[in-house]
Amino acid sequence: MKINTEILDFFGWILPDGTFCPCKFHEHAKAAEIVFKNIGIESTNPEYDAEKMNWIKISSFGETQIFLFVRNPTQYQIDALFDWCLRYNIHFPELSDNEIMYYVN
Repeated sequence: MKINTEILDFFGWILPDGTFCPCKFHEHAKAAEIVFKNIGIESTNPEYDAEKMNWIKISSFGETQIFLFVRNPTQYQIDALFDWCLRYNIHFPELSDNEIMYYVN
């Protein structure tokens, strides 16, 4: 798993190339904006655009982990999510018809 070592947090995004971009709790939009600037993409709504670009969002609701549902995750994303789950001792979510389902641990 590729890890952005500038920030090491539990939450974040997994990009289609398998890069894990960590962020602080409720700072997914800020993290997406930074990635977009680094790759030369302008966005007025970075969190929405990241979701539309099929990034996997790792978030939580209280003490519950949530993986945002994505269609056709890349093998790199699946591998990175598997590594992330191992790192944090979290059960790997079910894959159904090439989709990562909304998952609650």
